[in-house]
Amino acid sequence: MEKNKLYNIIKKILIGAANKEEEESINQHFSKHFNSTEWEEQSLGNKEKIQQKILTQVEQKIIYEKPTYKNIYYKYYAIAASLVFIITASILIYINSNNKMTLKTDFQTSSLKPGTDKASLELADGRIINLEDLKVGKLHQEASFSIEKSEEGTINYNYQSSTKIKENAPIKWNTLRTPFGGKYHIVLADGTKVWMNAGSSLTFPEHFSQKERTVHAFGEVFFDVFHDKSAPFIVHTEGVEIQVLGTSFNLSNYTKFNNQTSTSIALLEGAVQLKSEKKTTKLTPGNKATIINNTLNITPFDQESEMAWKNNQFIFKDKNIKEIMEHLSRWYNVKVEYLGEDWQNKNFTIRMSRRDDLEEILSIIEKTQSIKFQTKERRIIISQY
Repeated sequence: MEKNKLYNIIKKILIGAANKEEEESINQHFSKHFNSTEWEEQSLGNKEKIQQKILTQVEQKIIYEKPTYKNIYYKYYAIAASLVFIITASILIYINSNNKMTLKTDFQTSSLKPGTDKASLELADGRIINLEDLKVGKLHQEASFSIEKSEEGTINYNYQSSTKIKENAPIKWNTLRTPFGGKYHIVLADGTKVWMNAGSSLTFPEHFSQKERTVHAFGEVFFDVFHDKSAPFIVHTEGVEIQVLGTSFNLSNYTKFNNQTSTSIALLEGAVQLKSEKKTTKLTPGNKATIINNTLNITPFDQESEMAWKNNQFIFKDKNIKEIMEHLSRWYNVKVEYLGEDWQNKNFTIRMSRRDDLEEILSIIEKTQSIKFQTKERRIIISQY
């Protein structure tokens, strides 16, 4: 097969644009080459190990693809075993042995890597603990509490059982912060699980009181609250107080691109009571409360899109490019500039892994031939065709 045609079909497969005939032609081409070429273990590595690694990555991709998009889901599954390994292995052989083909992408080297698990914990006395430096299984001990990192990277925060807190003692607050390009997961002493997206903060007391469990949150934070009827869990955030007993919900109150801050609470399970400046209302599962300028509105929400970030995905369904770039700029820690005006009709539907490099996502959007991206260090300049 002609090299240019081969290359173009592979690109179409990688972005999901190839038809069955094109997929089959590539499969047959590489299968024939792969089966007729001797594997050079010294230069390419152990064949079985590479095969297992590739297939594991494919399985992970399948997991991240939700069955809501059945055509995408089954497409990955159908070609995974036969196509992906053959293509990858054959490309290795081509490049390393026969030097017949070189694959190039729009971005040869990536400097815009995805975010990672990183955060800092500021203690009540002003000291800051960089949680990246805390080794797995290592216990950081303070006078009244301890923190430990699990193998999954989660921080477990626990009180010292021997510590007694006086009833009228002033509250000491800790603040967990994730930077742009970072996320984190913490389990509080009461068993409440908290996931934090990039550019978020969670302020919580060294010890919860026996009457209530109060925290302050900003950014995007998912709560899975441990049920304790005797001590309601209360979240203070921009413009609203959220009171729960045991439930799970997603909180978001980033400052938008128009410098307007809106707070949203999307309830997955249980029930919450919201107190804003003007009203108190209850929220039921499947509904999302949005507060803008002290006005509260309740609407249904798409759970898959809302929870995508927690599941290491980007899922945007008919979203404006400015809203999409807000999410990307926080996760990849980049600044975004727009050339020209009239961006209102630039909407896209995108499903990508948050583990992908930013250049790969921008390359996919560019294929619509409606928007162009230019990268300069950690700056993305966006213009229209």
